[in-house]
Amino acid sequence: MTIIKPQKLFTKDALIIGLVYAFFALSYTSRLQSQSSPLMIENARVIVGNGVILSDINIAIKDGRIFSLSKKTAPPGIRKIDAKGMTVMPGLIDMHTHLLAGVSSKGEEPTRQFLKDVVPKNLEKFLSKGVTTIKSTADPVDLVLPVREQLKSGKLKGPRLLVVGPAFTSTGGHPAVSICKGNEWCRKQLCVEVDDSASALKVVRSLVKKKVDAIKIVYDGGKPGRTKILEKVMKAIIKEGHLNNLRVTVHTGTMQDAMDAVNAGADGLEHGVSLGSIQGDELGELMKKNGTYYVPTLSVWNRGGPKRVAAPKANLGILNKQGVKIALGTDTFGGMEPGITTVKELELMIESGLSNADAIQAATRNAAAHLGLTNEIADLIIVDGDPLKDISVLHNVKTVLQSGRVVHQAD
Repeated sequence: MTIIKPQKLFTKDALIIGLVYAFFALSYTSRLQSQSSPLMIENARVIVGNGVILSDINIAIKDGRIFSLSKKTAPPGIRKIDAKGMTVMPGLIDMHTHLLAGVSSKGEEPTRQFLKDVVPKNLEKFLSKGVTTIKSTADPVDLVLPVREQLKSGKLKGPRLLVVGPAFTSTGGHPAVSICKGNEWCRKQLCVEVDDSASALKVVRSLVKKKVDAIKIVYDGGKPGRTKILEKVMKAIIKEGHLNNLRVTVHTGTMQDAMDAVNAGADGLEHGVSLGSIQGDELGELMKKNGTYYVPTLSVWNRGGPKRVAAPKANLGILNKQGVKIALGTDTFGGMEPGITTVKELELMIESGLSNADAIQAATRNAAAHLGLTNEIADLIIVDGDPLKDISVLHNVKTVLQSGRVVHQAD
């Protein structure tokens, strides 16, 4: 999410010019934008920077973009949405999801059937809960890239999708011998097992040709019997990704894993420190210096119960207090409910010590910046209530707009 500079502001209130940050923007063009017609959202409570709220604001949307924020009423003939008593804010972003990983361990045929029967429904579930962008962090690349294109064209209904393709790991690393244990098709599709830089760079370049949106590395031995990719190979992958203008995130487990990944140039940490506790401020200072984002995925650890999620929550709280940039991700897959889990992640982040405003920022502005999305397209949600006071109201999204077009309306 970036600071929007509306084309015209009818209000004289300079605070709007100085404070508005809330409308997050994406570098996508799609049929959704071309089909959008002028729209005015009236009487809205608008979330702006640093927890400030603008009340009774009218938001004019034209050609898929926010045209103005003002007190001016809509001219005749313009479609209107009355948002009185409701909050308008950016669509949510989930930085860590899997469309197919939960079923890929069963093989190619079940995965293709799941792609046909279940994925379209899951995409609509994300959208209905206000999640307008997701990132796939390891799925069979040749199966998910067509999904990305179908979403762009409007053939499928759902959030915008960013794709990393398979995750880089070492021979015998996660997820090759964990999620994909006993299934060679899964092992070849879900991950790239590499033990030297030359082999790794060859695969990076092949993914660049496929036009993936980012790269992911697994740098986590985790459990006995799992290997970990060499640090020098991780550095080579990150360097090559950056040379091709691709952001590279790294799945880590321990504090030392995280330190190594940040020193190697990672743009973000997936899961972060989920094994053990963060000690001191060394990691936080290094992440701030390098501009590294932290994606805690508390939801996946919460599946293991309060004891399993306790350390990840405490570590998130430590890094947030130290000023590290946090972005929301859930690791949604399998039995985790799309969209609902994203909102529950916000609740877990607040339980970890983040303010409501901090958590919302992690799911909007920070996530958009981490993805490198900078253009000014109106992806908005209208919720009944004030999420800065009660985050649970995000379970009750009334209206979802993508590129200024209403794509979901609650009953």
